[in-house]
Amino acid sequence: MVNDDNLNSQEVGGLFPRLQERFGLRADPSAMEAPFFAGAQRQSALESLRQMSGFGDMAVLVSAPSGLGKTRLLAELVRSESSRLEFHRLGSAALGSPQALVRDLSIVARCLDLEAGPKAALLQFFKWSEQRAGKGQRMVLLIDNAEQAPAEVLNLLLNGFWGANRSLAALPVFAGTEALPGMMELAQQASGTVHQITLAPLSRDELAEYLHPRVKLAGGNAGELLSPDRLKQIYTRSLGNFYAIQRITPSVWLDMAGRAAPTRHRARMPWRTLGWPLLALVLLAASWWFVSRQYDTVMSEEDDSAQAQTLERVRKSITIGPEVAPEQGTAAQPTPPTGQGAPEPVVATDDSEPKLEQEPVMQPEVIAQPASRSGNQLATGESSITGSDSTRKQVIDNPEPEPATLIEPEPELAVVSKAQPVPSPRIAAGTVPAQAAFTPARPDRFVPLLQRRSSGGWTIQLVAGNLEQTALNILRRYPQVDAMVYTRGERNGKQWFMVFQGTYPSKDAAQQAAQTLPADLVSGEPWVRENRSL
Repeated sequence: MVNDDNLNSQEVGGLFPRLQERFGLRADPSAMEAPFFAGAQRQSALESLRQMSGFGDMAVLVSAPSGLGKTRLLAELVRSESSRLEFHRLGSAALGSPQALVRDLSIVARCLDLEAGPKAALLQFFKWSEQRAGKGQRMVLLIDNAEQAPAEVLNLLLNGFWGANRSLAALPVFAGTEALPGMMELAQQASGTVHQITLAPLSRDELAEYLHPRVKLAGGNAGELLSPDRLKQIYTRSLGNFYAIQRITPSVWLDMAGRAAPTRHRARMPWRTLGWPLLALVLLAASWWFVSRQYDTVMSEEDDSAQAQTLERVRKSITIGPEVAPEQGTAAQPTPPTGQGAPEPVVATDDSEPKLEQEPVMQPEVIAQPASRSGNQLATGESSITGSDSTRKQVIDNPEPEPATLIEPEPELAVVSKAQPVPSPRIAAGTVPAQAAFTPARPDRFVPLLQRRSSGGWTIQLVAGNLEQTALNILRRYPQVDAMVYTRGERNGKQWFMVFQGTYPSKDAAQQAAQTLPADLVSGEPWVRENRSL
């Protein structure tokens, strides 16, 4: 595998001669400075620098990781604005100490008093730059790689700029890595006087936009050199960094960059290694499910058998009892219980049929009915009473009960229950005249609701309420408003009075008419609605 650090070395037989021989390129596309790449927000950052350099009153801070084009951005600013602005670059030697900074600035402004101290000399420099700006040429101080300078020098330069007229004084432009904002403490304390611009790395699509015009200028085939596979390799290795793109691209084009085949192998390895454990887990889950089903089946069978045994024991306890001879039963029938002196042993003829003594008790209910019944019903009741002895004998001989004698009184009770809700129509009939008997207090201003709905068109609703007096007060307070009427409807079961103004053919006409109404009558936006929606 080729070492990336030596891909673009200038040794004999380097990569560019190979690119020329293989692809016929006139130059290395990845090393071209021009044209300026305007994508990835670079054009927006350049326009911000132009505006701030010409008319801004805030120091500019350009921060980005190394290799993302900060120096190229400053070079494009100098190239495009050198005709109207004066640029002065402060190198690393000038930023070594406050004294070195003042000495470097004294080369431009010869009027500085170096013996007065760095702070006073900086104030003199910015005052001198104000005079230069008054003559039509503003100065811009470019500080590249500012993170390498001492924080004392950077903050001293910022203090001198803030102490002058910032709209005319020389504008400092700092460019550095992400650590630069943390070094400048004054920039954090006065963020309102520092404009920060952040540059981001290129995306995969932006990488293609960056290389395409350079490949065309070099005379290469963009479809071959910028194929999806090669773009993917360049982006994966460079991560959108300009310096890494310049270093990686020639090796990818010459197929010298080793492919990440082990990566695909590692991607498949987890499935192969996890296959057997996953299969074991599946088998374990299946066996657990099978055993749980068997356990549930056995437990349900045991519960059913236990419940069946319980029912059998209860049934045996109910059926077991003393048996009575038929002679005792027949002897007990001719002597009905006529008083307190009736013998009790005769009643309990059979413990298994406790309902036989309750049947004669239900018969007096038939006799206790209202006198409005016919004589046939009374005769039927008497016959049922007199025939109780024979019926009792039949029940004893045949244990099945006869439910016909117990269900007869139920239809009479149902008739009484149906006659109870008779008073409800009287109440409903009384309410209808009350709703219809309404006389408006102002018949000349009252319009029935149905008539208003059928009139069609649009209207302006002004007031609504449950009291008619509310509508009358509005009519009395604004007599100058023409065509203002009121109507009566219903809302939530109560009266609802609404005041309207006019009838208009369209919604726009109604809205225009609402503008002419008194301001205190129309609060906020008037409600324009159709008459048929009332």
